[in-house]
Amino acid sequence: MSTYDVAAFDELDRGLAVADLLSQNAQLSAADLITGTPKLAQRFLLILLMEQGSQTYDPAAGCNFLVDMRRGLWRTTADVLQSFHYSLLDVQRQLVAVQTAADPPEERYAAATVLSVTLAGDVVSLNLMLTTQAGTQHVFTATVHVHAGMN
Repeated sequence: MSTYDVAAFDELDRGLAVADLLSQNAQLSAADLITGTPKLAQRFLLILLMEQGSQTYDPAAGCNFLVDMRRGLWRTTADVLQSFHYSLLDVQRQLVAVQTAADPPEERYAAATVLSVTLAGDVVSLNLMLTTQAGTQHVFTATVHVHAGMN
């Protein structure tokens, strides 16, 4: 049986995701709830886009993906790919750690693949495909805005 999460990213259930969090809303509608592969994609993004050490109650949470961006290490698509694959080990470890046997297979992580990376000005877009333990795949885009002076 699936449980629901509140959607933190706009358009995640339609195969798109942006790194801009939705504004807080006290009244939720059914459109704000996600389950299945979009729920897994959201968990994946929340870990990928959390800087490791930023949570005082859990300093191991997150990864160094955005830390690499802040340090100015993303100059080419190869740099972004290297940063992603290095961070993927932390993301996988954390996703597997929160999974339970009660989670449906379409909400349990099996693999992640980068389909493409696009650098356009101050925007980096990763087209990603998540594969679940049920064998279903979910394609979505993670967009990160790289601001000048953040290194």
